[in-house]
Amino acid sequence: MTNTSQNINLSYGYLTWLNGKSGYRIPGSQLNFSGSVTPNAPTDMFAAIGKNGQYINVVPSKNIVLIRMGDSPDQSLVPFLYQDDLWAVFKEAIN
Repeated sequence: MTNTSQNINLSYGYLTWLNGKSGYRIPGSQLNFSGSVTPNAPTDMFAAIGKNGQYINVVPSKNIVLIRMGDSPDQSLVPFLYQDDLWAVFKEAIN
């Protein structure tokens, strides 16, 4: 779960998304993006990111498990930007 599963998408593990990698590819796209999938989250975070904005984020260095259930905040199938927005707010509380 915490290691890259293949070379096409370095930020994808075994059914989890890995933060802190050099790049990522979002589902349904052939484009590679530079940087972490969730820049506002700690680099050791790994996440199960489900359809409609359901998340399970695990941060071993902070002993945190962050879970979000509910409807998607936008029309994207997997709202990566929304997850980063959540971490922008949440990181203020954990620092």
